[in-house]
Amino acid sequence: SLLQFCKLFGAKTIVTSRMESHCSSTVEMGADFAFQISDPNALTKIREVTDGKGVSIVLNAVGGPTIPFSIQSLQSNGGKLYLIG
Repeated sequence: SLLQFCKLFGAKTIVTSRMESHCSSTVEMGADFAFQISDPNALTKIREVTDGKGVSIVLNAVGGPTIPFSIQSLQSNGGKLYLIG
């Protein structure tokens, strides 16, 4: 899986999903953190676990309505968004 590929290279992984069950299962698979995008504090939590910086890379396999959230979670200086699929 994409998660396992990222972990193989030592990435700190943060997974977002609309469903709590997906968040739980990705943590069981090795994700460092998982947040529901419907949580109004999700972006704040992402900033907290990235020492206030935001994420350096977003790998978005959903697109559409999740793109604004993905952009908001990025580092303000040099963050990259990749749409997959």
